[in-house]
Amino acid sequence: MNSPRSAEVERRALALFERLSARPKSRDRLLKAETPDIVARVEALERSAAAARAMLPTDAGLSAPIEPPDRVGPFRLIRQIGSGGMGSVWLAERDDGLYEQRVAVKFLHAELGALAAERFAVERRLLAKLEAPSIARVIDGGLTADGLAYVIMEYVDGETIDVASADHPARGRVGLFRDAAEAVQFAHSRLIVHGDLKPSNIMVDRDGRVRLLDFGLARLTDTDDDGHSAAHGPMTHGFASPQRAAGAAASIADDVFALGVVLGQLIGGMGEPDLAAIANKAASPAEDDRYSSVAALIADIDRWRERLPVRARPASFAYRARLFVRRHRVGVAMTAAAMLVLACSAGVATANYVAAERARAQSERRFSEVRAISRYMLFDLYDRLANAPGTVEARVNLAQTAGRYLDRLSASPGAPVDLRLEIAQGYRRLARVQGITNIANLGQPAAAERSLDRAEALAAGVLAAQPGSAEALELRGWIEVDRWTLKPDTAESRAATERGRNFFLQALKQEPGRTSARLGLLETEKDRAYDLTWGENRPADAIPVLQAALAELRRLKLETDEAKLVEVGILNRLGDATYYANHIPEALEPYRAAEAIVDERLRRGEKLEWLARKGESAWNVSGTLSDMAQKPAALDKAREGEAVMQRVLSYGPDAQAEKLLLVLYGHEATLLADLQRPVEAIAPARLSLALREARARLARGDPARERDLAVGLEFTSRVFAEAGRRREACAMARRSTATWDAIAAAGRLGQKDAADARRRAEQAEARYC
Repeated sequence: MNSPRSAEVERRALALFERLSARPKSRDRLLKAETPDIVARVEALERSAAAARAMLPTDAGLSAPIEPPDRVGPFRLIRQIGSGGMGSVWLAERDDGLYEQRVAVKFLHAELGALAAERFAVERRLLAKLEAPSIARVIDGGLTADGLAYVIMEYVDGETIDVASADHPARGRVGLFRDAAEAVQFAHSRLIVHGDLKPSNIMVDRDGRVRLLDFGLARLTDTDDDGHSAAHGPMTHGFASPQRAAGAAASIADDVFALGVVLGQLIGGMGEPDLAAIANKAASPAEDDRYSSVAALIADIDRWRERLPVRARPASFAYRARLFVRRHRVGVAMTAAAMLVLACSAGVATANYVAAERARAQSERRFSEVRAISRYMLFDLYDRLANAPGTVEARVNLAQTAGRYLDRLSASPGAPVDLRLEIAQGYRRLARVQGITNIANLGQPAAAERSLDRAEALAAGVLAAQPGSAEALELRGWIEVDRWTLKPDTAESRAATERGRNFFLQALKQEPGRTSARLGLLETEKDRAYDLTWGENRPADAIPVLQAALAELRRLKLETDEAKLVEVGILNRLGDATYYANHIPEALEPYRAAEAIVDERLRRGEKLEWLARKGESAWNVSGTLSDMAQKPAALDKAREGEAVMQRVLSYGPDAQAEKLLLVLYGHEATLLADLQRPVEAIAPARLSLALREARARLARGDPARERDLAVGLEFTSRVFAEAGRRREACAMARRSTATWDAIAAAGRLGQKDAADARRRAEQAEARYC
C-alpha cells in the first residue's frame, strides 16, 4: 500500500501534469517550487503519455476524444454532450426494462488510465456527501472492462445560467445566481469546495431550478477521506483566482472569486452599480478583500434585493439616504415632515415650557408637539424597526435621541406624571437593545444596567406621587424581569425574580384585568423555574412550576406575539427541566411544541424576535436528538439553526444571535466527534470558542459571558484531545479551570455549574495535562 506521502505526491503530480498539458509554456514556473520527488513523478507521467501517443494511429493530446464503450451497466450511450480537461461527458439512457431514466456519464481520458482513478474515486465520494436538490446527484461509478474510469450522474435537461437568464431583468438574473450560490454554500457546509465554478457548470433546468454540476474538481477544505492533504485540481482560466492560477489548492476563497466573475458576467451592462460592486468585491485579486464566505456574499445580494446598503460599497450618508428613500418613499416624506417639526420646535418648545410665564398657550402647544414626536420615535417607529434584522444600533440611537428630548421636558416645573412614566419606559427599551439577553442586543450589559437604574428611579418617582398606579407597578415588575437576565444564577437572580413577582401582583391587585401584568407574572414563574434548574440544581422541582404556568397561560387564550413569546419561553424551560431531570426523550415534546409555535409565527412574516427563537429551538431539539442516539438528524438540525443565526448576523451586530451561534457551533463539533469525524469537529469548535472569547473581551466581568467562555474552553479541549492534539487540549482545559475559579471567587458560581461544568474542567485538566 502506498504511504500517505507517496499518495500525496501522486495527486500533486497528476494535478501538475494536467495543467502542463494545457499550458506547456508555463513548465519552468509551475515546477520551480516543487520538490524533486514531485518533479520526477511529473516527468514520468509525461514519458508515459508520450509513449501512449506514439502508439496511437494519429497524434493526440489530452484533448483527443475518448472512445467509450457502447454501454455502461444498464445504460446505453446516446451522444456526447460535453468535454473537459479530464474527459468527456455522454448522455445515456437506461434500457434494461426496469424503468426509464436518462443520465450523464463522465469518462476519464484513456491516457490518464489508472493514474487518475484515485482522483475520480475521490470525486465519487465527495458527490455522495452532497445530497441536495440543487446539486446533480451521483448515481454510480467504476471501471469499464477496458479499464476506463467513469461516474454516472443525474442528467440535467436545461440551459447554462448565462443562456437561461439572458432575457431576465436584473432581479431575475440575481435570483438564479443566488440559488447557485446557496448550492455552493451547502457544499462548503460539508467542507467541500467546487474549484471550477463557471456558467457551464451552473444549469437551469426546464422548471427554472438551478442545478450545480461537476464536482470532479472538488476537494475537502482540510483533508480528504484518508486524512491526507487535499489534491490540487484543474481549473478554467478566467474564473480561477490568482492564487489558483499560481498553483494553490482550491479553497472557499476561490469559489467566492469564481462566483464574483459569474455574477459580473450575468449583470454586465445592466447599470446596477451595487451589483457591480458586489461582483468586484467577490472577484477581488486579494483574498482578504473578498467576502469571507459565500454566505456573506449571499447576505450582500439579499441586501441589494431589499434595497439596503450593500457592504461592498462605502457606507456614505448620501448613499444610505438614497436607498432609504427608494425603500420608503411615502414614509420618508412623512418622517421628514415630522423630523423637520422636531428639529425646529424641540429646543424652542422645551425652553418656552420651562419659562411658562411667557406665551404659555404657545409653549404648551409646542410642548405637546415635541412630546408627540418623541413618543412616535420611541414607540411607534421603534416598534417597526424591531421587526427588522440589523437595526439594533439604529434603535439604540432612536431611543437615546427621543429620550434626550423627553428628559428635557421632564425637567420642566410641573411636568406631568405620565410623561415621567413614558421616559422610564423609554429607558427600559434602551436597556433592552443595549444588553438584555433573549432579544437582539448590542452586548453591553453594563450600559443596560445603568439604563435600568434610570428607568427604576423614574418609575419609583411616579409611584411616590401615585402609589396605586398599576402602570408604574407593572413597569417596575418588567424592570426586575430584565435585571434577572443580567444576574448570575445565584441569590441575586432569585431576589430579582421575587421583586418582579411582587410588583406584578400589586399591579393586578389594582387592575385585575391587566393582561400584560399577568404575562409578566408568568414570566417570573418561568424565571423562578430556571433558577431551580440551574441555580439550585433542582430540575424536578421546576417541572410542576412550569406546567402550572403553561396551563394558566393557555387558559387565557391569548394570541398576541407577546403571549406566544412567553409560551415559547415556558415550553423551552420545561424541556430543560425535563431533560436535566433525566427524562430526555420526554423533553423532546415541549421543545417540539415551542418550535412549532416559532415556525407558525415565522410563516406570518420574518421578525427578528422569532428568528432568535428559531435558533434556540434548533439547539434544544438537536441536543435532545443527539442524546437519543439520532446523531445525523441532530447534526442537520444544528446546521439549520446555524444558518438562521448567520442570516441574522449578516445584517449587523446582535449579541443574542452570537450567543446562539456559538452554542450551535459547539454542538455541531460534538456531533461530528460522536460520528467519528474528529478532525472535522475542530473547525466548528474553533468558531465557537472564538465567538466566546470575543464576547468576553467586549464585556469583561459579565457573569454570563465568563460562564460561556469557561464552558467553551473545556468543551474545545475535549474536541482537540479526540483529534489527537493533547498539548492544545491541555492548555484549554487549564484556562477553563482558571476561569471557573475566578467565577467562584466572585461569588457567581451556581450549584449546578459547581457540580457539573467546573468538575468536567478539572477532570479534563487532569486527563490531558
